[in-house]
Amino acid sequence: MGHTPRHAAPVLALVPILLIGGCSTSPTGPHDLEGLSIRLDVSGGIAGADISYVVESDGSVVGLRCASLCAFAPGDTLHRLSPAQAEVLVAAIVSSGLIEVEGLVDYGTQCCDQFEYTMALTDDDGEHTIRGSSEVLPEGMARLVGLLERYRQGIDPIVIQMEGDLDGWSADAVQIVEATLDAPLLRLTVRFGGGCERHDLDLVAWAAIRS
Repeated sequence: MGHTPRHAAPVLALVPILLIGGCSTSPTGPHDLEGLSIRLDVSGGIAGADISYVVESDGSVVGLRCASLCAFAPGDTLHRLSPAQAEVLVAAIVSSGLIEVEGLVDYGTQCCDQFEYTMALTDDDGEHTIRGSSEVLPEGMARLVGLLERYRQGIDPIVIQMEGDLDGWSADAVQIVEATLDAPLLRLTVRFGGGCERHDLDLVAWAAIRS
């Protein structure tokens, strides 16, 4: 049995990186998407992108519309977030300020070959929606858009553990068969065993060694 995860992150000096697999969840705290869903519509660019997908509260990334620059059918599950990835996404949503948006905020219109993004978060308070290209969105919102786009493409960001140790993470054996770096993508081909219905593989960089 094999799996080929792709991870996107800058190469970090003096930071040990562990590939962690298994059926347990991240020990790093709340990662609850319950009650949240976030939709992203992507349009524009030179080739005229026309893409829409949603991250559901169970961590499923589901395609809604694929008219250009994509390859999925409506209703396809494009990715399933691991607990650690869900936690990263929740943190990005909170830091972006999207939860504080009331109604629709338009940061500008598309120009030239820029991609236009419409991002809508639905929670218990209703819908919070922003629109704009990556060039005009506030930094936190642009980072959130980038994170969602990587999840849509099946690219898993490296989880950065800034404090504490790695004792709580699953340590099931995973064999790295091949590794190639095509910055900013690290491609790993791995083999693993086990009878669980689902395996969550996260690449964890423990940054505490730098302090």
